[in-house]
Amino acid sequence: MAEFCTNCAAKYNQPLDIDVKKLYKKLKAGNEIETDTICEGCGLIGIRNDGTGKIQTAHYLRNKIVWKTYTIAEPENKQPPEWLTEW
Repeated sequence: MAEFCTNCAAKYNQPLDIDVKKLYKKLKAGNEIETDTICEGCGLIGIRNDGTGKIQTAHYLRNKIVWKTYTIAEPENKQPPEWLTEW
């Protein structure tokens, strides 16, 4: 069964499995967490709170881990942020 993060669930019209915002809110500044599953849409594997108020996420892409600033997609248009479509 495929697992999807907040943005990919909206993009692919699938159930939300990895609630990025909820997991981020649980983290104290300077902490990070690995997700229990990998997002099938964007390869999300971790979330970090660097203390800036911006959500940092780790993605497994092309055999390496890449950290990105995660912007939650707008629910009304279900379009993922531009960085998600760059890959």
